[in-house]
Amino acid sequence: MGSAGTIRNSYTMGFVDKATAGVGGFVGRNEGVIETSFSIGAIPNAGNGFLGENVALGAPNFNFYDQTTSGKNDTTGATPLPTTPEMQTLNTFFSIGWDISTGTGTIWGIVDGTSYPYLNWQPPGTGTRP
Repeated sequence: MGSAGTIRNSYTMGFVDKATAGVGGFVGRNEGVIETSFSIGAIPNAGNGFLGENVALGAPNFNFYDQTTSGKNDTTGATPLPTTPEMQTLNTFFSIGWDISTGTGTIWGIVDGTSYPYLNWQPPGTGTRP
């Protein structure tokens, strides 16, 4: 699967089965803009932690993936965070400009030290929302 548009404020959690080169935990081929997004899924075979292939003119911005859960450590389109606790820390995202807080009224929320970021519009118990 590929992207040629703009993806912003998104995440993936899925397991990538039978990954090959050009496959990523977030998207396979990127020809557009991806920013303020993350991935936490496992990629057991070939492939990358976030983007399989980036051919966009502009580099993806402010993206992360969980190196522990993905089993990957490449930097194609995102910063791999070595531990899950780093992916569950408010300052990881806040310090680079994500619209995130431990309260409400922002795009992203997080239970600092406990949860991955979640989109504030999500009902509790869905996605990464506690």
